[in-house]
Parts: sequence; structure tokens; C-alpha cells
Amino acid sequence: MNSWRQQFGMTLMETLIYIALVGLLIVGLTSFSQTITQARNKAYAAQEVQANLRLIFNTLSQKIRGAEAVVTPTVGASADSLVLDMPGAEPNLTFSVTDGALRLTAGGGNPVIVSAKAVTIDYLTFLNTGYAGQRYEIKTNFLISYRHSSNDPAFDFSQAVETAFSL
Repeated sequence: MNSWRQQFGMTLMETLIYIALVGLLIVGLTSFSQTITQARNKAYAAQEVQANLRLIFNTLSQKIRGAEAVVTPTVGASADSLVLDMPGAEPNLTFSVTDGALRLTAGGGNPVIVSAKAVTIDYLTFLNTGYAGQRYEIKTNFLISYRHSSNDPAFDFSQAVETAFSL
């Protein structure tokens, strides 16, 4: 007679190998998922900073081009605020940073926050590189950073900005 036996099920060694392979697959997928999430968070922070930069640049450009003169900083000087002499009876406009937010103040009125709460503006300087009696040119430097309520480093994003505007 033939001593042929059919084998049903798996041996202990086969089971352990399958469990190890499935475990490695799960670890790999989890790591991949975390990497994708971190990249998405970083991209979101960068997008928020870029959107605020566009808003800040548009506002600064529009107000500087509409001004008659630059009051502060004087020609050749730098300052942490920009005061523009507006045409006619319009009050002077002041750009400054308070508590990480870029503010626009008309005359002695209440300031309007130009930047969103999601970003912080630091190290703002305005340099008047124009010539007396000539066209004013304002060079602006600042650091804009994304601010997130969690301490997740995936949301850390900052960009140093240097640009110039002309009257």
C-alpha cells in the first residue's frame, strides 16, 4: 500500500514566515503613508505662505504706486515701518508688523491686518533706495513662516523674502 498522506493546513514554520511577511508589508505601508502625509502637510504650509505672499505683494504694490511720496524711511535709510503720503486729503498709510501680523493703518485709525493668522511675519525692514527728487524705490525684506497649532515639524515652512516696489 501506498503511504501517501494528504496534508491539510500549514506547518508552524510556514505560519511564522507568513506572519513575518505580512508584518513587513504593514510596516512598509504605514511608513509610506506617513511620508505621504508629511509631504502633503509641507505642501499645504508652503501653499499658505505663497498665498499670503501674493496678498501682501499686491497690497504693498497697489498702495505704494498710489502714493505721492514716502515719508518713512527717508531716502537712503531703512526702518521697520513704511509711511506713505497719499494724494489729496487721504490720510497717510502705515505698514508695520505687530505680533507677527502685517498691519495697514490709515492715519490714526484702526489697523487692518493684511496677512492671515496662519502666517507670521518677522524681521520686516523697508529700505528707501530712491534718490531725492527722483522716483522712490522701496526695498522690502522679511521672513514669512507658517504657524500651525500642532508642533508637527511637517508643517514647518518659512521663506525669506526680498523684493522692491517703485512709486
